[in-house]
Amino acid sequence: MNQRLRSLLADTIAAAIAGCLGYSLATYDVPLSLNLACSLALFVTFHNTLREITQASRTVTHGPPASRSAWSTRPSLVGARGL
Repeated sequence: MNQRLRSLLADTIAAAIAGCLGYSLATYDVPLSLNLACSLALFVTFHNTLREITQASRTVTHGPPASRSAWSTRPSLVGARGL
């Protein structure tokens, strides 16, 4: 998927979740200003989280070559000479 489609999908999912919460709060007679504030805060949180998840899927981690079994194969010199 391209970046624009992922962003649109994240907006849609976040709006659906925020709308669901807004409707639930409205059924409990929560004041409109508090309902709007909670819904917008939830929208922003989910939008940022979904965007971070999609960006993390393209993150590259540089580790050791496949031939090594550990991150560091050299012995530590700390404490070897009483340091």
